[in-house]
Amino acid sequence: MITVKVNPPMRKAEKIVQQRVDYLNLSLTELNMMGRNDNLSSPVTETVIDARNSSLWEKMEDFPLDICIYLPDHRGIQFSVAGGRHASAEQLANLVFDEIGLEKSSAEEALTLWMCSPLLCVLAIQLKAHHVPFQIRKLWMHFLRRYSHGLEEEMTSDEPLLILQRNVLLTMQRQRQLQEQHESLLEILYLHAKESILNGHCPCPMDLCLRLASLQMAVEWRSFNSSQHTATTLRESLENFLPAHVLTSVRSWSLFGWTIPFFKGSEDRLLSLYKAVAEWSKFRLYNAYIDLCMKLPSYGAAVFAAELEMRSRWRMHYRLSVYASISRCWISVWEASGNKSHLFTVALGHCQFWLLDDDLDQFEDNYPALLLMFAEKQNDDGPKLLVTLFSKQAPLMEALLNSFCTEQQTAADDQVAIECENELAFQNRLSQISAVRFYNYEELRTKIPIYLKSRLERKLNIHRDSSNESF
Repeated sequence: MITVKVNPPMRKAEKIVQQRVDYLNLSLTELNMMGRNDNLSSPVTETVIDARNSSLWEKMEDFPLDICIYLPDHRGIQFSVAGGRHASAEQLANLVFDEIGLEKSSAEEALTLWMCSPLLCVLAIQLKAHHVPFQIRKLWMHFLRRYSHGLEEEMTSDEPLLILQRNVLLTMQRQRQLQEQHESLLEILYLHAKESILNGHCPCPMDLCLRLASLQMAVEWRSFNSSQHTATTLRESLENFLPAHVLTSVRSWSLFGWTIPFFKGSEDRLLSLYKAVAEWSKFRLYNAYIDLCMKLPSYGAAVFAAELEMRSRWRMHYRLSVYASISRCWISVWEASGNKSHLFTVALGHCQFWLLDDDLDQFEDNYPALLLMFAEKQNDDGPKLLVTLFSKQAPLMEALLNSFCTEQQTAADDQVAIECENELAFQNRLSQISAVRFYNYEELRTKIPIYLKSRLERKLNIHRDSSNESF
């Protein structure tokens, strides 16, 4: 069981971080060499390198630094760290592992530190072991301007949080092994899964939402008490157990305390589900919650903000704000507002992708673009689709996709098949998306928008040979 004092107030743990690395004193040659290492090079590292000579850099003093690191449920642990301005993400994570009693080797594999924006909530950067969180914090406005879609006044008031969360590179198979061995680690993974469900970053069907909510109720309410746990009590607490966009579908309508006929919600069913699991141990509840989440394509994924062109019967095609989640197996896209309607999910192994981030003046809003090409129907030789996601975060998406694809190429086929065996919980709505539908390259050339055509051909280096019938 993890016991952490809520902040504020919190107990300060005086720690001394040794083996500090002052990245500011690295020469440009050393930084370039760092970029050649696949384990170190990333858009985050490149942003730090780009900003090295800018006015954002100031001499870092070696005084102790107060650092607050949050758990997924927003409980914070505060440390006063000597040399904290030079402390790496790995060193700070180890402080948290020691504080809450996690076994180091397993925790390092399953969890990592993320720098997350609480206002522009979709900008979340997973830090590598060598990253220095204080440096990332000093450059946060630089990151916001480069990768976020917020307004300038939103950016200036943004205060990023350092959060311990699930490692996006962790495989499901390895996670199952670790969570069976370490209950404290299992609790952190449960808290992260719960937060992803409640904040809408892991969409799920209504039936699954109710089952997850019942498990969470059993964790927090424990044994069922008929006098305390009534439909009225539940109705007042639904926002604690369900994502905001499904509340209206679950909550009954009432007038002066009486439920209106024909507007009855799902409180009674949720109570029944809760009673069925109320006596389970927390270990069993945590495992059951995560097992259900693992059926969802967005579980354990990194989430990005983007825009997608949609078809319209009554007006010109329009841009829709969407979220795109990228996991080891799936790319999933859904609406960012309203009821978070699912648009499409495609298996990573059946999708090709290209980043177009040059000639940005050709794009509306000067956004980079991530092109996704996949079959309209999986495992089908029929038509293919070319879908364009417009986003400042497209370089981050491409970097993560490249990382997953490289791992899949080196992994055994049976391992990849086991990892990605789940059936999709959603139906794709591809007919509503403004995508290029084609059978071969020649047809694609005639249908692709002009502003994409030359850039895509240059990216793919396709020879204009009439004998090349397939894409």
